[in-house]
Amino acid sequence: VNPPGAVSDPDRDSSDGTLLFDKSSAEVVFIVAQMPHGWAADRGIRPHVHWCKTTSAEGGVAWGLKWKYASVGKTFTDWTSEYAVANEAVGNEDTANHHALSSFEFPIISGTPSCIFMFELARLTSNEADTYAADAKLIVFDLHYVTAVGGTINEFSD
Repeated sequence: VNPPGAVSDPDRDSSDGTLLFDKSSAEVVFIVAQMPHGWAADRGIRPHVHWCKTTSAEGGVAWGLKWKYASVGKTFTDWTSEYAVANEAVGNEDTANHHALSSFEFPIISGTPSCIFMFELARLTSNEADTYAADAKLIVFDLHYVTAVGGTINEFSD
């Protein structure tokens, strides 16, 4: 979840195993995703988080994302220097356990099938938009992408 030496990793919800991001400390998780052979790389990706509040208190949560990537046979880029901040696409309604969704604006990246993305996902507790005082529960991080007709057969190139 989080390599040694980095900021702390989130707690786990003992009732369902999801991750709880605290308001009072910096917590991150690292995620690795391999793009499928059917990915239309010229159309980019749309990362987002599904999450919910653990209480019905008012306030927003600021999710941040850094990334690096490499196609097969290429060198990984450096980590992005700044966190991209997510926009709340489906509101949290200030209600505990209400399924919310926050989406990141993401540049179109020139990659190939089997391209690997590495992500650092954090709750940006010092961001002015993060006004919710309790734990935010991460349900899932996922990527939306456009597929190419038929995909590819070759496992190492397009």
